[in-house]
Amino acid sequence: MKYLVTFITLSWLVSCTSIPNSTPKTTSTPVIANQTETKITTPIPITPTPTSPFVLPTVINTPHMIPTEIGRTTSQESFQLYDQRVEAFENTLQFDIKVSNIKINNFENISFYSGIVEGRLTNISSNPIVLRKNLSSGFTGNEDISWKFYFDNTKLSYINCCVDTFGILFLSQEDYVLLQPGEFQNYNLSFTFLPLGIYDDKGNEVRLSGKKIVLVATYRNIRVGYDEGPLFDSTKNIDMNSWVGEVQSNSVNYVFP
Repeated sequence: MKYLVTFITLSWLVSCTSIPNSTPKTTSTPVIANQTETKITTPIPITPTPTSPFVLPTVINTPHMIPTEIGRTTSQESFQLYDQRVEAFENTLQFDIKVSNIKINNFENISFYSGIVEGRLTNISSNPIVLRKNLSSGFTGNEDISWKFYFDNTKLSYINCCVDTFGILFLSQEDYVLLQPGEFQNYNLSFTFLPLGIYDDKGNEVRLSGKKIVLVATYRNIRVGYDEGPLFDSTKNIDMNSWVGEVQSNSVNYVFP
């Protein structure tokens, strides 16, 4: 099954070519891809290529954006696809973050922090890479982006229980973008409901106000594509050969208000 991949530069891509060793933007406004750096072509619809139901495709070494229908897969089979591909994607993405703003919010008798962070994933490999256009972040327990906080070289942590994570389930072919080597994808990331005080590994509460806190973000993806069909009753899965694995961002120092 070979297709002429004529849609590498689909019009919905928001990726753009990066300049090697370029520094992140210093403004607090969200990073916006420069449209003059993006080639625009008329998109050509591609129908997912069917395979025999319940048969997993062979390992695809070169990332692509030709959707492949792989039928209904169990969780175990999905993890097998992850296991087959994760090693090939190691050291292929660079993750950079920049804190735009962190503020205290008040809701009734509760006060908490929320933050806005600019994120960028850059393809540092020699092959194209397929990524999601948008990523979920926060403290949902099932997010694409997770956060770590450190103070005085000590990790701070807390548990935020029972947050609805429905939004992560709704994906389609339009939610993916193809990055050529050197290209990057920008993301507006955020977190909220961070308590004013969180605990270190010894159980001591650390009040964040006025302290220089180190933030680190981690992007993790285990899904090679998306489910197509009714929610909770999908009859097939679409393999986008999406990047899978885990990559950690740079660390950022920020004095909390």
